Amino acid sequence: SCLQSDNAELSLFVFDKLTSLFLATQRRQADPYACLVVTIFQEVIESIDANNASDDILAKRLETFMKATSLLMLEHIMMVDEVVPSRALLLDLFKRIVSSATYKRAADLQQLLAEHLRLLTKKHLAYYTFFFFELLQRLAQFTPATILQIMDFLLAELRVVEQKRGAGEDNRMRGCLQKLQQTLKGAR
Repeated sequence: SCLQSDNAELSLFVFDKLTSLFLATQRRQADPYACLVVTIFQEVIESIDANNASDDILAKRLETFMKATSLLMLEHIMMVDEVVPSRALLLDLFKRIVSSATYKRAADLQQLLAEHLRLLTKKHLAYYTFFFFELLQRLAQFTPATILQIMDFLLAELRVVEQKRGAGEDNRMRGCLQKLQQTLKGAR
């Protein structure tokens, strides 16, 4: 119900605390209450979808939710093992978000998700290459436009990582990139 109010700061605070306390991963392990928090988030998204408020209000509510949660949710998907139930739940939540009419109408929300992916690229490409590309592969299956939006940035960062390593082209990274590009071609 904090999302229903006009107090965006309170909503940001609540969502930020829930996300940082229960969805932050440690040593590729999820918190025991991660699935409960994801269930709460699913209900939030359902309430936004089912609401009869104006498009601006719905977009603002979804933006508030995404600002506080999507970066850590993406990181959670990326870092936990595939068998962890919260990972599948979060992927389904992102599918629901990007397929919602509110998200599709709001270019700002699409930019926000792309910006969070750019931040993850900077933070994790060099050290968690495989997990990072696995995340992008999963997202490309249901939101290829978002991945295409960050491809130039991803390619530039890939070159930066290769330059810093000083060993020329990194075959492993390039292989992951080619696999992602194949997925994107298939999604068009």
